[in-house]
Amino acid sequence: PTPAFRVEYQRGGKPVGELTMANTPDGSWYARTEFTPGWTRMGGGLEPLAEEAVKLTAPRR
Repeated sequence: PTPAFRVEYQRGGKPVGELTMANTPDGSWYARTEFTPGWTRMGGGLEPLAEEAVKLTAPRR
């Protein structure tokens, strides 16, 4: 999978974890955290949410 975006979680301004989302050429989405042994395939219906997150986390020009 190709990483698309990452979400970092904080509590009190200190990092407590992260979630990385990735997609494949066939449109499947995968997730990985610091606690998963590898990529985990996500269920259906995630595409619209993940595509919006990619837009929100893209560097601003």
